[in-house]
Amino acid sequence: MGGLLLGGDLARLSDAVKLRQLIGLAGVGYRPKGRSSVIIGGVKMTVRVRDGYVELVAVHKDGAEITKVLESLKALGGINASVTPWGGGGMSAVRVRQGEVMRHDWVRAVVCGKLTEMLREAVGNGDDGRSRSINGAMLGSAAKPLPPRI
Repeated sequence: MGGLLLGGDLARLSDAVKLRQLIGLAGVGYRPKGRSSVIIGGVKMTVRVRDGYVELVAVHKDGAEITKVLESLKALGGINASVTPWGGGGMSAVRVRQGEVMRHDWVRAVVCGKLTEMLREAVGNGDDGRSRSINGAMLGSAAKPLPPRI
């Protein structure tokens, strides 16, 4: 897509494109949804990094969906997960903690690959705090961190 369209040309654009252009004009960054998602045995989960700690999270409202996710993870070689309340509105999160991720080599490989992508994005955006947090998570998960920026 080229430059910014003005006048009657805006009517031809989708609302999403208009919103991206407006955000660009305001100088505010945005990240596409799903940038930190991975698929673990058919279950879409988000890789969360907080203070150098990594976990997998799947958030659902429906109790049947939560049960289905737990059963799917258990069937994949006994991946243990916990269920905790998430935000408001009756949402719940299925959480796979870092220790459990490390126990399963193939899960660790998927998570380490996603952490590498997330670190490259954070470094590219100049987000030093996020870069340090992801780097710490990579060290804790046996993934190879990127060399420091010069």
